[in-house]
Amino acid sequence: MKRNHARNARIQGRWMKGGIVVAAVLGASLLGFSCDGKDEDKCRKGQEGVRASLKAGNDGLLKDWRNYAFKYCDDGEFSAVDREISDFQKEKQRVEAEKKKKEQENKAVLDLFLGWVGQYKAAPEGAAANVSCDGGPDEEKSKERWCVRQRQAPPYVLQVRYWEKEPVASAFHVVIPHPITCDALGTAQVIRSWTVQGSIKRHHCQITGGLAAGMQAMVTEAAQAPLHVFSPQFVEKDPALKTKLASEGM
Repeated sequence: MKRNHARNARIQGRWMKGGIVVAAVLGASLLGFSCDGKDEDKCRKGQEGVRASLKAGNDGLLKDWRNYAFKYCDDGEFSAVDREISDFQKEKQRVEAEKKKKEQENKAVLDLFLGWVGQYKAAPEGAAANVSCDGGPDEEKSKERWCVRQRQAPPYVLQVRYWEKEPVASAFHVVIPHPITCDALGTAQVIRSWTVQGSIKRHHCQITGGLAAGMQAMVTEAAQAPLHVFSPQFVEKDPALKTKLASEGM
């Protein structure tokens, strides 16, 4: 009897100890953390910290939050964190490369065009051999007419329109592949800005430096939009342009 009683006591003791361990493990699971230090709430906090750091572009904070997530997330959750970081950085690199490509494409045509403007702004009649003028014999004799000269520079077409009797009244035109502002023209000041077609920004600029200094411009922040560079004398000769610069978008 005594031996059976002692045996039963040993079995009961082992069951109670085992029950305490099971209860502790179950309790930890219900509370959201495990015996290896992983914690769902802190893992979620780490994930949010990683996303905020990516958005802010703060590499130092990103490293800290990634280490925090590594400490509290399980293997699957942490792998997802690393994939999110990798995908974000790949997309950022793609966007930066695309931006650089567009800037280079714009620069190629702007360098060509503004150099052409600077060379011929005082004498546009020499800008290109291909010319067409308005009017008939009387206008040809008096030179009271508009003339257009066009230069092919594949894939670009450069064009200048000028008043033959006063060639300094000239306007140069080219299509720019990607959106630009006055800043793209070098040293320039914004005279006025307005909106067209609902949301597209357009700017009237004064060019104050570089080869085209003294000229004005109208630029539109849209792809494949025309860039117009013109003299103050041209504005006075072209009432439609003068009105547009003064009141379009109002």
